Amino acid sequence: MPEIEENMFKDIHNESSVRIAIAPQSQSGNIALQSPLIDRKGGSGGAFELLEFLIASGAIGTGGATFTTTITEGDLANGSDQAAVASTNLLGTTAAASFTGANPNSTFKLGYTGVRRYVQITITIAANASPAFVSALALLGAPAVLPTP
Repeated sequence: MPEIEENMFKDIHNESSVRIAIAPQSQSGNIALQSPLIDRKGGSGGAFELLEFLIASGAIGTGGATFTTTITEGDLANGSDQAAVASTNLLGTTAAASFTGANPNSTFKLGYTGVRRYVQITITIAANASPAFVSALALLGAPAVLPTP
């Protein structure tokens, strides 16, 4: 039985939910890629206390391109109250989760520790003239109900 009890503390599968924040895509040009509102208190799997954004870059054709990451938060389902997240409510920094064309095929992460229900990530691409591949996932953890679907 000790092995079963030990494995219970290693279970991320039943204690998390993954949502597509920014679907994998190739972008040529300058654009803001904005996720839907990530609902931390409802939806599939119920309420979650923890949120981590996982960002991936693929091939980036323009070396001088910049990819600036921002996070907003709010409590209204229509997003009308979304505001920038204070740095004290982030694990990591938006600067560390931002990147340039010099960072192809890389991963970045940014955690949210605030209390707002809805959180949104935006990756703004600038100075980009060639295809650049970008995606982001929202990893939700510490659910109110176990196991998560």
